Amino acid sequence: MARDAGNVLLDWSADVTLENLTVDAHSMQMAMSIRNGTVRLQNCRIVGGNACSTGILVLKGGYLEAQSCEFVNFGIGLVLDHAAQASLKDCNITSCNIGIKVSML
Repeated sequence: MARDAGNVLLDWSADVTLENLTVDAHSMQMAMSIRNGTVRLQNCRIVGGNACSTGILVLKGGYLEAQSCEFVNFGIGLVLDHAAQASLKDCNITSCNIGIKVSML
């Protein structure tokens, strides 16, 4: 859980796997950004608390693989850049103004 308000709680530029974890980003503008590499989430809960916040931003060169995860209480649950990739399996996006936003060229 983030203690102070800020921009991004987790900023990845590598391959990483997170399992059975709750990321509480209620005071952040963004829970997670994926710049490069693959981020694998399994049985994770990503929680926000701000209608203007973003759950996960996947940028060009980044890949999100999420299984049995939940994205809750964000302005936008998941943002995919024009060349980003994502795979969601058995995931829930709830209490978000926009569930998934995909940017095109």
